[in-house]
Amino acid sequence: MATYILPDLRYDYGALEPHVSGRIMELHHDKHHAGYVTLMVLDAWEHAYYLQYENRKADFFQAAWHVWNWTDVGQRFETAKRVSITLNDASR
Repeated sequence: MATYILPDLRYDYGALEPHVSGRIMELHHDKHHAGYVTLMVLDAWEHAYYLQYENRKADFFQAAWHVWNWTDVGQRFETAKRVSITLNDASR
């Protein structure tokens, strides 16, 4: 399996405010995102949004659309479509 390393953010933690608070970005980049390997990730557990959005999860999802780099996500998707994955039979 490939080893993935979480890169440093190319911007300040507060750069996505008011959509996502700097404190949330710091917590999630430094603590959570190191464990994720996907095309795009949105942490939807309560700890991800509650400090800023409280119980308004839908508002959190709405705000997320403003901060994704859709060009990058599209490039990752195109790359992923070219990957061939074979799953082993776990029953063996």
